[in-house]
Amino acid sequence: MRHCYLFIIIKLTLSILSAAQAANICLTGSTVKQFPKYGDAFKNAADLAIKTSKSNNLKILDFFYDRNPSAPAIAFKKMIKAKCKAVIGFSTGNDLIAISDLALNSKIPILSIYGDNSQTIIENPYISTIQPSEQYLLTPLFEKLDTKIKTIKKALIVTAIDRNSMMLYSQVYKKLLTDRKIEFKEIMILEKDQNIENLTPSFFKANDFDSLILLTRSALAAKITDITTKEVPDLKLILGTKYFGSSALPAYFNYLKNKNIEAFYSRHNCLCDNDDRYKSFISSYKKEYQATPMVISASTFDLVNFLIENYDSNKSNFNKALNANFKGVTGIKISKGLNISHSKYFVIKVSKNGYNKI
Repeated sequence: MRHCYLFIIIKLTLSILSAAQAANICLTGSTVKQFPKYGDAFKNAADLAIKTSKSNNLKILDFFYDRNPSAPAIAFKKMIKAKCKAVIGFSTGNDLIAISDLALNSKIPILSIYGDNSQTIIENPYISTIQPSEQYLLTPLFEKLDTKIKTIKKALIVTAIDRNSMMLYSQVYKKLLTDRKIEFKEIMILEKDQNIENLTPSFFKANDFDSLILLTRSALAAKITDITTKEVPDLKLILGTKYFGSSALPAYFNYLKNKNIEAFYSRHNCLCDNDDRYKSFISSYKKEYQATPMVISASTFDLVNFLIENYDSNKSNFNKALNANFKGVTGIKISKGLNISHSKYFVIKVSKNGYNKI
């Protein structure tokens, strides 16, 4: 009986020590509010990484927020209060800028899936994004579509100036067009206002556009596409950004009224990836959840595994991650200082046949 009591005491002590060393990985972002299935794909992938690693001292929490300027900071303060030791998420570069000072003060590593780099983020040692630069994505897009691009004479660029990422896209797009001596006109709008009243029949009549470049989120991009294709039915080319979505979440296409279009964009991560490790991840996800993962799933799986590998159980934190080396199934590489590099890109065509790699 004494041995039985001793065994129980030891087991309880180990459980207490294990609980004391447990750490929370917190998921966050705003897209989930619009697309609940997106949230499932996000959380399931994090859960799968924990299960496959058999790590029992890490816990996944989620703190999703609405789209308004103060929401990211409010959500991050809740994460600090919940003792989150690392954060995966934040939906835009603007969101990351909003919590930059809080990240510095709290010293919590933040790995963003969709946030874009800005000088503020580059200078912050506790924040990194797995999104490649606009130059990285657009250079192969132009190379792949070179024959088509050479035929265009004047492009209309519509840029959301209240989105840091879209301003960065604009700079690279304009440079690539200028290098090819292609004329362009840029219309700048505030995405939050959704004000596109200037895109009138007389505007299109006064300008001889034969191509369209959309630097806004998917809903507004679709609205502008519908207006432009009505006024310019022989439009030669539509180009966009990663915010067009993916085959699993075809946001841009779903919002379109005119489905008889062809649009192109590029991304660094795709469910069409034929790499064996990527296909193995997809197979494991389908088996575990009886559902097809989304692109965010593979990225989340990578980032949670990165954190698992770099968890310091003695200090119950992820500061080891600041000096780590890691390569994920998506091809991302994470090195010292949360520096992220990429080894893949995919050019995607959007048409009535869906989203397909070219």
